[in-house]
Amino acid sequence: MNILYYGANNTINDQIINKSLHNQIRTHKNIKYFENSQYITFPIINIHILQFIKSLIQTTTINNIIRKIILFNIEQLDLESMIILRIILEKYNNTTIFIATTTQRSKIDKPILSRFITIRLPVHKIEIEITPIKKITTKPTLIDIKKFVKKCRKYSIKDISLELLKISPYKSQFIEHATNIEHQYCFHNNKELAIETLFLVCFYPPKYDIKKTK
Repeated sequence: MNILYYGANNTINDQIINKSLHNQIRTHKNIKYFENSQYITFPIINIHILQFIKSLIQTTTINNIIRKIILFNIEQLDLESMIILRIILEKYNNTTIFIATTTQRSKIDKPILSRFITIRLPVHKIEIEITPIKKITTKPTLIDIKKFVKKCRKYSIKDISLELLKISPYKSQFIEHATNIEHQYCFHNNKELAIETLFLVCFYPPKYDIKKTK
């Protein structure tokens, strides 16, 4: 049965790799992947890689050994690729076992989820230092916040939330609103909007009293 591991960040990719096995780097038409005695790993996934995987698994192996293929971060697939993956899972379920990871299970189509056993993995805590936020010493104005948004775009919404929680003078309100902001971000996917709203919630809850900063 196929297995989907999910968790809060990409440390899950490291957890499912057997470090005792020697991975050999393979390349096929600019597609880079890793192979060892037990499975093949694709750290990046797209429609071209899926077509290549299909070409690999549609031939029988010596002694009909079940193939194992690892796919990282399948939430990154677009709609067309999701359809192709679903077809592959259906057609080759007797000859291939897929082991996949995701950090956003909600983005994966239900027909694909139904073809996996889902297992949640705890993630290793990684301390992320967000320098722009650490340097904040006074309550920022709206103009300041817009500058901070641009400086924080490379960080994850979760890490920004945790860093702002440390300095927010309104912690209980911030936790409540930040949770909703992270949830909404999964749907609108506008990172700058989510970051700006987090800053506003951090320093101006429950109503964004920007007038006082002018």
